[in-house]
Amino acid sequence: MANLITAGRILLLFVAVALLYSDTYLLIFLSGILIAVVILADGLDGWVARRRKSTSELGAVLDIAGDRVVENVLWVVFVTFTSFLSGSCWWSSPARSSSTSSAPRC
Repeated sequence: MANLITAGRILLLFVAVALLYSDTYLLIFLSGILIAVVILADGLDGWVARRRKSTSELGAVLDIAGDRVVENVLWVVFVTFTSFLSGSCWWSSPARSSSTSSAPRC
């Protein structure tokens, strides 16, 4: 059961990220709620495993791997959003952008 929660948490993360890139404010808000659920589910899967006395080495490894997936995906999303909002691209240096327009060329 706890491993299913971990797998569901990963799937829910990708749904939340997809909603985050939508154009509708309601879907973006829903994405924030889903990300909070993903973070809270991290503690839930460990609690369920201990409560049902079904802890295993595989479950521990999957939980840690799931944590790293969530962290890394959210960091990448954070970097792309802050680059977009600041009007620059993190992968291009100022010397490479030779356009005269104010819009970033990513």
